[in-house]
Amino acid sequence: MIGSVIEKYEVLEKIGEGGMATVYRGRHTTLNRTVAIKVMHPHLTSSEKNRERFRREARAIESLAHDNILRIYDYSGPDSEKCFIVTEFIQGPTLRELLDDVGAMMPEPAALVARELCCALQTAHIEGIVHRDIKPENIMFDAEGRVKLMDFGIARIADDSHVTMTGALVGSPAYMSPEQATGEDVDLRSDIFALGTVLYRMVTGTLPFRGGNPSVVLKNIIDTTYDDPVERVPSLDPAVASVISKCLTRTADERYADTDEIRAELDGFLRSVAIDPEEPGQWSLDLYLNASDEYEDRLQPWLIERLVTRGRTEAGGGQTANALRTFNRVLTLDEDNEEVVTIIESMRPPLVDEPRRSGILLWIAPVLIAVAAIVALTLQSDRFAPEPTAAAEAPALRRVSMVPMPVLGIPEPLEVVVAPAPEPTPEEHAPAVVRPAPEPLEMEAVAIVEAAPEPTPEALQEPVLEGIGGLKVTAADGFLTFRVDGGKSLFTPTPEHLQLDAGDHTIEVLGSGTQVGYSKTVRVLPDARETLVLQPRYKPSTVKLTGFPLGSVYYVDGIFIGSADGTVRITLDEFKTYSISVEFNGQTIVEEGVTRGLTGTGVLDPGGERLIPFPGD
Repeated sequence: MIGSVIEKYEVLEKIGEGGMATVYRGRHTTLNRTVAIKVMHPHLTSSEKNRERFRREARAIESLAHDNILRIYDYSGPDSEKCFIVTEFIQGPTLRELLDDVGAMMPEPAALVARELCCALQTAHIEGIVHRDIKPENIMFDAEGRVKLMDFGIARIADDSHVTMTGALVGSPAYMSPEQATGEDVDLRSDIFALGTVLYRMVTGTLPFRGGNPSVVLKNIIDTTYDDPVERVPSLDPAVASVISKCLTRTADERYADTDEIRAELDGFLRSVAIDPEEPGQWSLDLYLNASDEYEDRLQPWLIERLVTRGRTEAGGGQTANALRTFNRVLTLDEDNEEVVTIIESMRPPLVDEPRRSGILLWIAPVLIAVAAIVALTLQSDRFAPEPTAAAEAPALRRVSMVPMPVLGIPEPLEVVVAPAPEPTPEEHAPAVVRPAPEPLEMEAVAIVEAAPEPTPEALQEPVLEGIGGLKVTAADGFLTFRVDGGKSLFTPTPEHLQLDAGDHTIEVLGSGTQVGYSKTVRVLPDARETLVLQPRYKPSTVKLTGFPLGSVYYVDGIFIGSADGTVRITLDEFKTYSISVEFNGQTIVEEGVTRGLTGTGVLDPGGERLIPFPGD
């Protein structure tokens, strides 16, 4: 084939081969454009039925104009001796080549890859086209780091052929859905299953369904038997593990309805760690492809700071289980994080007559193990009981408080304090333990060793750092006003590194109408140039309801929060969607919206207030 001409395309070199086709780098002889030519194997094209189906599929795929789908330029005509597709030529690696190099990806870059695959598949599924062969070998990256999904069209040919000339199953068994493995009807949800398999492979470095031969692999797929990804990678974010679990359910009806739902969940996960999925900036995929190790080294401290903030928000909103999962990820990234250990200790229910701090890790370990067990049970497939209904297990309310204000006609202000129900103490759940009587101790003579003398204050004093260091201060989003050691006000980002004496310095972030001020201590080392990224902390938003009659009942996100009349204020965290409903005199009104935080937009600004008057006013 090398050096030959297929119609108007010169074949220059072979660049790949799979079970369905051989791929060549070619050149359009009149346009002088570099292209990729995919020539199907003769045993697949010998059937006229396959050739006709191929032409029909190629025409359909040709209309799929999307940045994440490999563009088709041309395909073989009805009289062509060979069956081929001509596509744009991509110089970048395949996902398979990337994974062979890095092993496993951190959840954040993996989510950026998966969301672009979701966009490509959604475009195809809307047109009624199912890929049927999603795997890392069919996913490429272009020079800008953009994901390109390939091999639409011929996957269906191979699927209909079932076997090759040697009797081997066509396709990649490890990425098949249960319905593909059992010969049932296949639809877009089969692609969703394969997408979950690819995401599992990206974040764990291994496949969910494995075996010594294809038969064992297919059996594990049919039974949906696989290891919990969190057990393989403890630092995996629970949100990503949840997406994988729902993609890999045995029954297609239990999976996502479409890939837009998956993309929305992945986007929410990325925003929770302050990464904009549309404009990731310093976390873009092209930077990951160029230097994955450096990328992940920069990402880890970024994540720790933002996960601590996220965990605090979850804990403050009564979402204890979510907070513990988030803090567990922090501890897998930084096992000596004292701030998280202190927070977890403060979340522990107090025990009667017990010292405040007596072996914090003895309590943390079983709690995190219990949380991991809960995650493992809920994230696995239909081998376990179905998820509880909303009625059976309502989520804890997100930091919602109601403070009715005095109005005319109400002599005394009514105060309603809404808080999540207290968690049960360990004594309420722990079964009674009967311990045997202790064995009598055998006394032995021991040598008395004189204790080492206490260190002097001078020995404990940290060495004084001398010299000058540089500190560049930026903000995770927008700009912030700050002061260093009480000096003049500065703005982020600083145009250059601030020259500071080596040692500890206090960075004071100044508050504003939408942001809460705070301070933190940073250490500047001599002759070092460091960058400090400040995270904005937004004020909560408020919904104010006025004039509702006595006995009105209030709900936030379907959760009952109280009954009151007069003026009621409901406080909502940033980054939240909300639905507030009020029932009165047999009527119901519903107010829906979102609060605006670091990256989102909505009807409620941080620190802002929305007024909802009684409809009769």
